[in-house]
Amino acid sequence: MSTRISLSVPRRICNSKGFLAGIGHLLRPLPLHQLFTHFNRLIDQKDLAADKPWIVDETGLPQPPPYDKSKHGTQREYWQNVIEADYLVATDSPWFVGQESLQMARDWYQKEFGITFEEVEQSVTVHVIRHKQ
Repeated sequence: MSTRISLSVPRRICNSKGFLAGIGHLLRPLPLHQLFTHFNRLIDQKDLAADKPWIVDETGLPQPPPYDKSKHGTQREYWQNVIEADYLVATDSPWFVGQESLQMARDWYQKEFGITFEEVEQSVTVHVIRHKQ
C-alpha cells in the first residue's frame, strides 16, 4: 500500500475544552486498521453508553499480517519492517469525538481514502461478564 495521506489540518490545535474535532492528536503515522480502531474508541469515549456507531472494516483493503515473534523479531522490528514499509496510510489519527464529528469523519474518509460509511442495522449477541460474589 505505502500511500501516506495527510490530515485535513496536520497539526495539533487545542482550545480550552481540549482538541478540536478532526485535528491529529497521536503524533504518529497509522495503518488503516488502527485508524478504524481508534475512531471506534473516540466516538464513544465521552459517555461509553454503547449507543454510537461501531465501524466494521469491510473495505477489503490489505491488512498487515499478525505479529509473530519468530518471523518478525521484536515489536519494533515488526513495526519498522512490516507496518512502516507497506501499511501506513495516515500521518496521524483525527480527533473525531462525539456526534458532531460523525459527518466530518464520513467526509474525511471519503475524501482521503474513497471509503464510504453505510448504515446497517444488525442484531448482536451481547455477552455479559460478571464476577461471582
